[in-house]
Amino acid sequence: VVLGNVIVGPMPLVVGVITSSRTMDRLPYLRPWPFDVAEFRMDQIGVEGVAWLERIALLTEAGVPVILTLRHPREGGHWYRDEAERLSVYRMALPFVSAVDVEISTEFAKALCEEAHALSKKVIASFHDFKKTPSEKELQRVIERGRQLGADIIKLATYIVGVHDVRALSQLLNIYPQQVLCLLGMGPLGVESRVDLPMAGSCLTYGFVDEAN
Repeated sequence: VVLGNVIVGPMPLVVGVITSSRTMDRLPYLRPWPFDVAEFRMDQIGVEGVAWLERIALLTEAGVPVILTLRHPREGGHWYRDEAERLSVYRMALPFVSAVDVEISTEFAKALCEEAHALSKKVIASFHDFKKTPSEKELQRVIERGRQLGADIIKLATYIVGVHDVRALSQLLNIYPQQVLCLLGMGPLGVESRVDLPMAGSCLTYGFVDEAN
């Protein structure tokens, strides 16, 4: 999988999450960047006006791959408008970004995958559970749904209550050796997983650029 001019897979990449307009405005002019890929959380920054598209384009032209995310509230996001407008914003952004992140449960996810691929853009199909890490079988079902969508990267972020949860996530890398997976642990006990899982083969790990999300 290639994001912009960066290959995802052989070595884990660090994604810098941007959640404020001030950081977004400053970012194209900062050197060096402390990440390999930038994620613009437009559900938090806001999509009023078109300046954000210009900022994304500047960063992309500078060689930094950009992921655009409009996270739905049911998975911890701040997009409170209707789904038709959310899809419209994704479509507006596709020419300027390297990838979009959309929840596996989203009704238009498959259509968005097809439209993104038609423009040679990538799709991260994501799943979040802020209360627990589901069973291995449940996680496998989520991955299979992501594969059916045609996603390039499948991202699972789950709440860690013990080492067995990290082990369950890590085991998915052995079960799906040909699938590009991003696996993340959340919660106080999930911090170490942000390093341990990439070392085991997870393709991306996430950190914040401006403030913890």
